[in-house]
Amino acid sequence: MLYNFNIDQNGEYEILKYMLSGNTITNTVDRANQYGIPAEIAKNDQKLKDYLNNKYIEFEKELEQSLAYHKQFWDEKRCDEYKQKFESILGHEMPEYNVRLNCQVGGISNWSGTDISIDAFRYLYPFKSGHMVMLIIWESMLSQTFMDVRKKWSSKEINDKNVWGLSELTAVAGIYQTDFYPQADWIIGYPELAPFHNTIKKLYAERKSFADYLEKAVKFFQENPIG
Repeated sequence: MLYNFNIDQNGEYEILKYMLSGNTITNTVDRANQYGIPAEIAKNDQKLKDYLNNKYIEFEKELEQSLAYHKQFWDEKRCDEYKQKFESILGHEMPEYNVRLNCQVGGISNWSGTDISIDAFRYLYPFKSGHMVMLIIWESMLSQTFMDVRKKWSSKEINDKNVWGLSELTAVAGIYQTDFYPQADWIIGYPELAPFHNTIKKLYAERKSFADYLEKAVKFFQENPIG
């Protein structure tokens, strides 16, 4: 299976604690607002743990329902179809991904492995399953792009912040808009990446291969780093 789904309260707590630690690219206040967590709770690990635990108790049945839905939706046939499409884009094998369904956090990708997580209730949005599929495409392709860059370029050649920006834009302006939903006018939610959106979209659209695209995109960010 391309995607294996799970619910893991402690796993979500650990990533939430890290994302609110102030050690990430975006600041703690922005993240707390994004996740709908009061600032006084976001700054205290024990309060944060208790807050999340209460959410898991409150939404226990809804989380179980979401897990059942995702397992049914991403059956073997659908997973095989997406795996083939991803591999045709990337030019190499697409590994299996473990997908945690989050109660509080939105989408998160692992830059060095095949663990991602998504909002457990995204499939209930107005666009229904489309919102959920979009987020999974985004996070898994962000992860793959980051790892593909790191296979060839070291942090001395291009730092994590620029690989992150390249990967976010590749997942949205490139793969999501070009290969899945060309009609979508999707603007990424990070203002600092907006100036690079059109260039990345053009480089991706004109690529000879994914490897060719990465060569040109990395060179672009080396010459035009994110401030």
